[in-house]
Amino acid sequence: MEWFKKFFDRNYDEAEYDALAARCGEPLCGKSGPVRKPLPGATRAMAHPTGVTRQTPSRIASRPTTTTRSPGSNNAQVEELSSQLMEMRLTLNGLEIERDFYFGKLRESSLSR
Repeated sequence: MEWFKKFFDRNYDEAEYDALAARCGEPLCGKSGPVRKPLPGATRAMAHPTGVTRQTPSRIASRPTTTTRSPGSNNAQVEELSSQLMEMRLTLNGLEIERDFYFGKLRESSLSR
């Protein structure tokens, strides 16, 4: 936010903005016709109704499985899941370090005001 204010303060010349002049007289692209006003009495359906709460999924009680598998396939699956878990933990650790770095930068800039 601060960089934008600094940029604005440097470049704002207090003149009214003229979009047509900024485009060197070029019209807007696209086929935009006149804006149609809604008919009286016609209402639009809301895309996202307000006041709706999300339901959290209920936890399913764990129960023993009845399928039988060979011990070799279970070990392979456990190994793959363990490697995926380790990879996700490393990714999470990297993201936390990056978050802390940028949060520190933000804190430094807000304290130096």
